[in-house]
Amino acid sequence: MRVMWMHGFPAIAFSLFLLTAGQVVAQETNEEALINIHSDVFSKERVESYGYKRFSIDASGNIRNGFRMSRGEPVDYSPLLNDEALAKDFVKTVLGCQNCQFAPFYWPEAILTYHFVVTEEAKTPFFFFKSGEEVYDVFSEGGLKAAPERQREKANLVVFVGDGEFLLRKAREIADQQVIRQYSSGRSDQAPGHSSEASIAQLFAGTNCAVSLNRRETEGRAYIFTPYEELEACLSKQLLLVAGLYPFSGEVPSALNLDLNYAEATLADVVFLRAYYYIRNSLNVADQDLQAASEWVFGAADFEKRMH
Repeated sequence: MRVMWMHGFPAIAFSLFLLTAGQVVAQETNEEALINIHSDVFSKERVESYGYKRFSIDASGNIRNGFRMSRGEPVDYSPLLNDEALAKDFVKTVLGCQNCQFAPFYWPEAILTYHFVVTEEAKTPFFFFKSGEEVYDVFSEGGLKAAPERQREKANLVVFVGDGEFLLRKAREIADQQVIRQYSSGRSDQAPGHSSEASIAQLFAGTNCAVSLNRRETEGRAYIFTPYEELEACLSKQLLLVAGLYPFSGEVPSALNLDLNYAEATLADVVFLRAYYYIRNSLNVADQDLQAASEWVFGAADFEKRMH
């Protein structure tokens, strides 16, 4: 559990309760592929400055343990990467794929409202804790001003949590045919290999989670569908997608990196969101200049401080 929630998370969890009625973990070990700090994606300066203090690194340079954003997650070594490596994957996650259905997106003025629609069976202490934690860790830590909205029809984001039958009914209410087919058949459509739909389907492979972004650009409205038992596996990823990031393949630890195994937002995800909204709202940078602009932003970031 993260200490970051101590500031704003209790209020979010309590507001969710009303609407519906980190110290980092650094000493946890599990079976993970070894990552070596001598790879060219690592920053020598960051490794020497705080890498050996915050991570367990053996004589060969392999990271054995260290900073994690949440219990049970792999080691999050994103604070040790160099600006170029971060910037390359940043561009991938904010621009999406070449044949994407969805264009690059960000919420105007970094503000949105959200509303949870939850079955009675799903209104458990775990739901209130987990949903509040993830909203805070993704939106608030990522620099977005997110506030609960009592009226579903006025919310920018509506999150449905319940069983498959409940989620199917809600998919029919919003008339998203792809989500309807998923909950009718129990599986996602086969989308073209390099499309946004395919990458999102791959991101949620093995789960029955879904997002609906069709109305995000035109109406400022997005929907999340999450089975109660898969909140931990999906909600963080779903919130990152709604915020404006996309799945990608690359080097950076991220809940959206299709090549890695993170279920919850990493420090890179949080920094990516902060950088993206700063660049879009303050720098007026064209898409082709995003990598250079983000390298400058990452160079100025205090990753050690953000590890708390």
